[in-house]
Amino acid sequence: MPKPSEKNKRGMTNWRQAESALQEAVAHFSHIEDVQMNHLEEGEPQWRGRWVLDNLSPEMRTEIAWECCEANFRFEVLRLDSYRYCLVDTLDFSSREPGKDEDRESELDASSWDERRNKIFGIFPHWKSKCVPELSDCDGGFASADSKVRARAYLALWELMQTWTRGRVAPLVDSLSAVEDLKVHLHDARESDSDLDDSFVAVAGEHIAFEYITNFIDIFKRPPVLPRSLV
Repeated sequence: MPKPSEKNKRGMTNWRQAESALQEAVAHFSHIEDVQMNHLEEGEPQWRGRWVLDNLSPEMRTEIAWECCEANFRFEVLRLDSYRYCLVDTLDFSSREPGKDEDRESELDASSWDERRNKIFGIFPHWKSKCVPELSDCDGGFASADSKVRARAYLALWELMQTWTRGRVAPLVDSLSAVEDLKVHLHDARESDSDLDDSFVAVAGEHIAFEYITNFIDIFKRPPVLPRSLV
């Protein structure tokens, strides 16, 4: 993205916002010290050791699209969370007594953004504590063939949204009901060591996705990028 003229105030504002978002995203990559932000336009795009501009097979094109969607989704979840979540005051957090203020407590509460990010990584185990996905992750989380795994991924996203106190769009009553139904049926499936009916996951998943999309659009004024299945 070329830097606009200083006289172009709107252009400069957009450029600075884009640069800030890019720096935040790149910070999640390993070997960040090798990335020179001022020379990105000089680099040649590669993916898994191949030039992206080469003739790519349909299979590789699909894999690239999957990775782009997955990576963007992870970055956007963290980005939206930074607008919706309010960090817990360190003194207040440390002075809480066990069993007190349960309505305010959450296992996802954090007093720093690094701590918050690590806790978010923890509720999405298929992320493997990073925003840059691996192709081996393609059948995990929301895309898992196991309905219980998919249910846990959706409920993790829901529980994350439940900690948002800075202007969260209020969830619909139907969404609350669908989530509670999924929790009950997931618990029953675990207790009886039986399969979880896909229909419960599908219904609750649609509601949870709707709530996430609604909050994302409310902040960024555009639809979010959602994770996809590779198959």
